Amino acid sequence: MFKVLFKQYKSKCSPVSLDNVIKPEDLPDGVQIKQPSSLNESEVAFEKLGLIPPTEWKIFQITSQSGLLFVKNPFTWEGQRFWINKCIVEYPQQPNKTNLDAHGLLCPGENWWKICQTDDFRKKILLKKLRWITLGYHHNWDTKVYSEQSKTKMPEELVSLGKLCAKVTGGWDLTPEAAIINFYHFGSTLSGHIDHSEPNVEAPIFSFSFGGRAIFLIENSNNTSAILLESGDLVIMSGQSRLAMHGVPRIMEPLHPYPWNPLDSLNQEIDDWDPSINDYVTSARININLRQVLKPGHSTLG
Repeated sequence: MFKVLFKQYKSKCSPVSLDNVIKPEDLPDGVQIKQPSSLNESEVAFEKLGLIPPTEWKIFQITSQSGLLFVKNPFTWEGQRFWINKCIVEYPQQPNKTNLDAHGLLCPGENWWKICQTDDFRKKILLKKLRWITLGYHHNWDTKVYSEQSKTKMPEELVSLGKLCAKVTGGWDLTPEAAIINFYHFGSTLSGHIDHSEPNVEAPIFSFSFGGRAIFLIENSNNTSAILLESGDLVIMSGQSRLAMHGVPRIMEPLHPYPWNPLDSLNQEIDDWDPSINDYVTSARININLRQVLKPGHSTLG
């Protein structure tokens, strides 16, 4: 069923139908609301990460997919801009690794976004070439194995984001040690796969979406579900769903009004958002996924 649905949603022969796609905010059958876990952190900690107060989070449990949680956009519009800017402007450079490194498309120390904004010729080559970034423990796409010899410091803000979201959604004590940021353009897909590279497969994976919409497909206990993801949404794969087959067969344009833009006229008048960043994110989807690599009590691999 996973393969059949993946092919159906991927097809460009006819407009994609969202009739059978789960939209948790509409509370369809098979979806339940989950209450946020209590926290001691002040609201200032959430504001710094661009998050709304946790008491306002809408957390859903997908009952047909054991362990799968969905959070409907817990970010402020400023928060969405903060993370979009991090992914586009800051993270695609050393010591973080990108798919561009292996192809020699960037010289050491070059910033992908800066080159795209200052060199029109290279922009035509590079703008849509960026597919992924790895941070912390760098995922090896060939061997699917993490290594102590391929590891850099995780950005503190990403660690904080993962820790707070883990506490709010499940009361988990999570320390993100690896991140993969994926960039999808219209027509891009992510084939069905299972995330089992981490020694610690008990720790949940946190997946944040920004920009374009996506259909997220997941198969768990012979049940296959399609879920609509929009900018700011968070999916958590825990429990049985942690090792479930999943993929993304379809990327679509974001809906107006864009959730990373202010709605009030006052903020519009003082808006200093870079138009080129807005152009990029309206034609692409950015996905940040955070993972705890090590098993509890371990400080290194092995």
